[in-house]
Amino acid sequence: MILEPKHLFAYAPHGVNCQVWQHIVGYKNRKLSFDTGHDFYNKLEDGLVRIFLRPLSDLTKEIEVNGEKFIPMAELLKLDNPQWLERHPNGRYSEIEYSQNEVLANAMFSFQATLSVHLHLKHLENERNWKIEKLKEWHFDIFGLIDAGLAVDVNAAKV
Repeated sequence: MILEPKHLFAYAPHGVNCQVWQHIVGYKNRKLSFDTGHDFYNKLEDGLVRIFLRPLSDLTKEIEVNGEKFIPMAELLKLDNPQWLERHPNGRYSEIEYSQNEVLANAMFSFQATLSVHLHLKHLENERNWKIEKLKEWHFDIFGLIDAGLAVDVNAAKV
């Protein structure tokens, strides 16, 4: 597997950080964008670009995006059930249970009804598009780039 433009363009609208190798100074941090400069694609082909992504194991942990802290699976549960949140604004929505293994991430709560949301981590291509878009927005590694050595885990790096 190699890092391809299709991988980068999935994250470019969401301001993901990347590093590009600069002769003499080493890797230099920058925001990934569609207009990355003429040398960027040459460096991409040469394997001199790295992007910073979250591993899927962070789905049930608190993360921070644009100054807002939340648990991604809880947020997906809320987004999947907005009518429930509107009818029950008393805070019981925060009593959410999580579980995750290598294959499945779950979030659910039981208060007058049981509602849940699941992500099949080994088959993300079968998930609904809005879920995948949220994962990209939150910079989750949906392509397996960290395991392939083509992206850097944000938890292990200073960005």
